[in-house]
Amino acid sequence: SGERRTLLAFQPTFSFLTQFLPYFDQYARSHRLWSPQSDAIVLPIQKDEVNRIAVIPLNSEPRYLAEGDMPFWSQQ
Repeated sequence: SGERRTLLAFQPTFSFLTQFLPYFDQYARSHRLWSPQSDAIVLPIQKDEVNRIAVIPLNSEPRYLAEGDMPFWSQQ
């Protein structure tokens, strides 16, 4: 629909900022942040000084899955 909206304001983990984002063009096709259905994104978030894996659906609130630094969706 072309609608724009903010899903989440967050602080990425240090390893995501330094090891993934600078090389995004090289990783984009093999390390997927968007879900296979394109209805959610997975991100590593630093919250309360803890690195957490968050799934951010397009139509609901973020879910925190576990502690971690570098999440990706399976390509299946």
